[in-house]
Amino acid sequence: MSRAIKQGFIPDFVMMDTWFTCAKLINSVRALAGGIIHFLGMLKGGARKYLYDGQEFSLSQLRNHMMSSQHRCTRFKSRYLT
Repeated sequence: MSRAIKQGFIPDFVMMDTWFTCAKLINSVRALAGGIIHFLGMLKGGARKYLYDGQEFSLSQLRNHMMSSQHRCTRFKSRYLT
């Protein structure tokens, strides 16, 4: 990725599946090109806990906590959280 950026190719976002989404990779992508590249990644479910604003949440708890900030895309009939 850093070679592509040096050649002038700067993507708007990088998208990952659950297998690759982790804090280290998110921070690495966000650090590229001065933080202008966005990261889209799926989260793993199960008993895993996520740290958000200093609190630990399961995936369902995090979803409920973030419902007020959800957005709708009528074109793709979907909802997403930022």
